[in-house]
Amino acid sequence: MIYQRTELEAVYSKDRVVQDKVTMQIDCVSDSYSECVEVASLVRRCLDNMMKRGKLQIRLSNAEEEASEYAFKQRLFLQ
Repeated sequence: MIYQRTELEAVYSKDRVVQDKVTMQIDCVSDSYSECVEVASLVRRCLDNMMKRGKLQIRLSNAEEEASEYAFKQRLFLQ
């Protein structure tokens, strides 16, 4: 699993309060397609559970998958 912050944007309100809008990318990579999909599903379930408990404010905005000769990749985009 590889994760990185791909974007950080400061959001200002009328009261000049700043809140950061962060976009993250999580890549799940495996030599097995089914394992790759399973890991991506577990990551998403974990993040959903943290949101439900109020510990995290993030949502899945997009997902893609790639395949090469040697590996499969599930890519999750979160905001």
